[in-house]
Amino acid sequence: MATITKGAASLLSVGGAGAIGTGIYLAEPFKTKKVSISNIVENQETFTLLKGEDAKWADAWKNYQSKNKGKKKGEDSWKLTDWVGDSSSIGTAFKSECNKRLSLEVSGEEDPLFKEFRDLCMRKTTVTDKLEKEGYEFLKTDNSNDSLWTTNFQNYKTAKPEEKVVGIEIAQSEVHSDNTHLTKFKNACQSAVSKAIDEVSYLNTKRWCAKKK
Repeated sequence: MATITKGAASLLSVGGAGAIGTGIYLAEPFKTKKVSISNIVENQETFTLLKGEDAKWADAWKNYQSKNKGKKKGEDSWKLTDWVGDSSSIGTAFKSECNKRLSLEVSGEEDPLFKEFRDLCMRKTTVTDKLEKEGYEFLKTDNSNDSLWTTNFQNYKTAKPEEKVVGIEIAQSEVHSDNTHLTKFKNACQSAVSKAIDEVSYLNTKRWCAKKK
């Protein structure tokens, strides 16, 4: 065992501040602050937690099956009680495990444990998701919003390129009085709000395809 020289002992006895200044005092190791997965989820914008009967559960389950292909019961990564490998039925254990893992603590979004959770228990946030959080809603495609659809249609035709939405095109020859043209605009908007917020301009989509509740 290494011994402390008199000089070092004297230096250490000077006090914590002096010892820290020289880089000798290392009794308290650096600790990475941990945070719960649920806390990260609450502050996530690009991804949304899977809940209830969300259709994306099916994709998450296929992902889990792929990661555990060929593994028998008790060998899969989460040791699900109802794991049978190639079953197309999600079962309750998988969803329950996602819920349980919300309380796990990780070092941040780059922590492998959180990345695994994100891949299996979350999905991309859609424009519709964000609209609802902000108190907006997609314009109904029935006749109840036709006046607003008509106004948006006309204004969209003269909008600058940077104000438009990828996938929503209105030719100068098209007119709102032609139901086919107006329906085309509505359908394009409906497609846009179903996309992930990193695939289209959220602000532009909200401007042309939604309204305050």
